[in-house]
Amino acid sequence: MVATGEVVATYELEENWTLNPLFSFAVGGDAAWLRVGASDNNVLGRYLELGAQYERFGVYNGFQAWARDPRFLSKRLDWVVIVDRLVRPRPDFADRRLRIGTELNSLLGNDMLRLTAKLEALYDVLLPLDGSDDSGAPRQWSALAEWGVRVGRIDTIRVRQRGVSLELRNTIVATQFSNLNGFSQAWLELLALETFGERWNLAARVQAGVQGDAPTFLQFYLGGLTVVRGYIDNFVRTQRYALLNAEARFTAFDSRWISLVAAGFVDTAVAARTTGGVQPMLATGVGMRFLLPWMVKTGLRVDGAVPLLAASCPSGFCPNLSIGVYQFF
Repeated sequence: MVATGEVVATYELEENWTLNPLFSFAVGGDAAWLRVGASDNNVLGRYLELGAQYERFGVYNGFQAWARDPRFLSKRLDWVVIVDRLVRPRPDFADRRLRIGTELNSLLGNDMLRLTAKLEALYDVLLPLDGSDDSGAPRQWSALAEWGVRVGRIDTIRVRQRGVSLELRNTIVATQFSNLNGFSQAWLELLALETFGERWNLAARVQAGVQGDAPTFLQFYLGGLTVVRGYIDNFVRTQRYALLNAEARFTAFDSRWISLVAAGFVDTAVAARTTGGVQPMLATGVGMRFLLPWMVKTGLRVDGAVPLLAASCPSGFCPNLSIGVYQFF
C-alpha cells in the first residue's frame, strides 16, 4: 500500500467596502457652505478613484467631480483630473466658476519632497447678488499654469500632528479681462507642528501671497471662512498679504471612538488693500475639536474668536463662531 497525504490550504477572504461617503461644511464670518458626495478609491480593482460632490454655498448650488490615479504610469505619480462648477459669494458679486483642470504630483524621498504641476481653464460669470437675471453679467475665460514644490511633511499620530513642511507655488495666469492680458502669482506656506508630553500639540502656520495686477475675482480674499477667524467673510481684498495662525492644542479626552481636543489660538494678518493702505487683522479665541481617531481628517471643530483690530461691529467686541470639519489647519 502507498500512503498518500493531503495538504489543505485555508484562505480567509475579506471584502473591503471602497465606496466612501464625503461630508464637509464650514460656518463663519456670516457665511456657510456644505458639501455632500461620495468617492470610490478602487474602481474596477485598479486603485483608481472616482468621486463627486454637491455643494451649497449660501443660496447657491454647485457640483464637483474628479478622477484620480495615485499610481500613474505605475510610478509614484498622483494624477488628478477635476471638473467643477462652484459659486463663491464676494462683497459685490457672486463668482460662478466653471473649472476644468489637471494636476500631477510626484512624491520622492519617503514623501519628504513633492513636486506639483497643474493646468486649469476657468470660465467666470460674475452674478449679481440680488439673484436677478445673469444674461448681462460679465463673463471671462482664463487659463493658468502652475508649478509647486513642497519640502518636508506632516505626520498624524492619532489626533496629534508633528513635522515641518514648506510649500511654494508659482502661477502664470492668462486672461482678457478689461485691459489685463495676464499676471503672475506666488504663494508660500510654512507649517510647523510639535508634540509635547502625552497630550500637548503646538501648531503654527505662516502663509504669504503676492500677485500682479489681477481681475477682482482672481485676487486674494481674507477673513471669515479662509484664514483669519472672527472677521466677516471677504473682510479684505488684496494682492499682497502675510499671515500667522498659532494654536496650542490639548487632548482632554482620548478613546477608541472619539477624542476631545481643546485649543487656544491667535490669528493675525497684514494685507495691502487694493484701494490703498495697509489692513492689519488680529483675533484670538478658544475652541474644541471632536475628532474620530479611526478616521483621518474627520470630526467637528468649534472655535469662538474675537477680532482685536478693525472689528466690524460698533462695540469693538464681537465674538464670532467658526465651525467646520477637522482642524483649522
